[in-house]
Amino acid sequence: MTRTAWLWSLVLVLSSSLMAASLGAATPEAETDSEPADAALRSQLLPVIEPDLSRVDAAVADQLRAARREMEDVIAEPEANAARLAAAYGTLGQLYHAYELFDAAETCYVNASLLAPQDFRWAHLLADVARNNGDLEEAAARYQAAWSLQPYDFAALVRLGEAYTEMGRAEDAESSFKAALALNPGSPSVMAGLGQLALNNREFGDAVMYFKAALQAAPDANRLHYSLAMAYRGLGDQEAARRHLELRGTVGVRPPDPVIDQLQLLREGERVHLVRGRLAYASGRYQEAADEFAAAVAADPTSARSLVNLGTALGQLGDLDAAIGKYEEALAIDPDQATAHFNLGSSLVKQQRAAEAIPHLEAVLKTTPYDAESHLLLAQALVATGDDWASLEHFRQAAELDPGNVLAVIGGAAALVRLEQFVRAESVLDAGHGRIPDSGEIAFALARLLAACPEAEVRDGERALELAQVIYTARPNPRHAQLVAQALAELDRCDEAAEWQQKVVDAAVADGAVDVVNGLEADLALYRQGSPCRLPVR
Repeated sequence: MTRTAWLWSLVLVLSSSLMAASLGAATPEAETDSEPADAALRSQLLPVIEPDLSRVDAAVADQLRAARREMEDVIAEPEANAARLAAAYGTLGQLYHAYELFDAAETCYVNASLLAPQDFRWAHLLADVARNNGDLEEAAARYQAAWSLQPYDFAALVRLGEAYTEMGRAEDAESSFKAALALNPGSPSVMAGLGQLALNNREFGDAVMYFKAALQAAPDANRLHYSLAMAYRGLGDQEAARRHLELRGTVGVRPPDPVIDQLQLLREGERVHLVRGRLAYASGRYQEAADEFAAAVAADPTSARSLVNLGTALGQLGDLDAAIGKYEEALAIDPDQATAHFNLGSSLVKQQRAAEAIPHLEAVLKTTPYDAESHLLLAQALVATGDDWASLEHFRQAAELDPGNVLAVIGGAAALVRLEQFVRAESVLDAGHGRIPDSGEIAFALARLLAACPEAEVRDGERALELAQVIYTARPNPRHAQLVAQALAELDRCDEAAEWQQKVVDAAVADGAVDVVNGLEADLALYRQGSPCRLPVR
């Protein structure tokens, strides 16, 4: 490997050490994934209400009791981490919620929120519980919390607007509906909400416009004919009012809400095996989960969701070939199954079959264009096929949709470096460092670019040295020492650069890294020859 190639590999390639690096010790995410939940956190958890199961049939009651035992087993494990506890509470809460046992569900969701405060689902589900209990103030607060955690939670915005409307907070309702409209232009649920606001405000012309737009988008929502009739009556058009009153029905309009829609799946066919499988999966018992999902498929071979769940469990067991087969079976049954497309695309990327993955990831983004994870995975697949230019847009979207996404920043900058768009790469890294100042990966890549970029105008030795010293202090190693040396060389502090570079050479020799020693020694010779000793620019 040449000196230049090895130099730039540190910017272009995400090594395992960089992916784990940060300016502190371990990242908060790593701590959440691996460390047991501490006693202080456990002490805040509410006892889960024992619901009255007398009004549900015996099979369902047995299902709920078994689910509760599963949760209690996880809670009893002293080594269970916060994420696992949250999954156990949340899964049981969803079961209670599905059977309208709202008080018991609420205690589960409150605990899940305490354990996983950044997971918007628990706030969203708590909001739905409050709405079903008629507590509009609580529902609005929870929907606001869900939206704050996930700005693309379209259903939360619509429901928030509806709650504000019922509370008489017209300005807040309008703001919520218009924010939702920005995410989903022409949505019938938003148009209906704006129509109701206009009707309440006696703005009958606007109400007619909105209700007609809602009906055009959702012609089966015949309950809207009543609201439209009231708007026409307000305008004095009695004939139009009479005509729409005759068309009124009971079918309303609601926002697409994947979080709530999942609850219904818990009550439908093959539900016992699906629920058992999900509980086992949440507890990390992937073989047991796979067995239950396989039983669900046997109970209903046409169930795309059971096949997707089975594929996911098989993937966790390391059998990617079998997982891919299940996702393909699911898509043969339901070609629009977004989760199957995403999981299949992700699995194909893992198998280095990026070209095959791309159409599946594009299919996901057709239905959920604001899915940051899908944009990132598609960008990585495009990079793997050599299409850096096409990857840039998806890296950008991933970073915009998820501002804390380190891989989106690093991946986009690396693609720009390969395309020799160095000024743009520096801009991406600088913006990313501003948003995520604790990311060691971004700080490292930015410092490397500022110290050794082929474009002279991008270099900034002072800033590179400042970053490099912070990085080295946090995690002393030869790679970070080399970065300090390059920053010092850029500042023409040649003797100091040589001292730092000697440490790097010594470490490479000790490690037997013969393929890079020559390049490292060439840099050392450059530093020792004295001023000027900066790495060459083109």
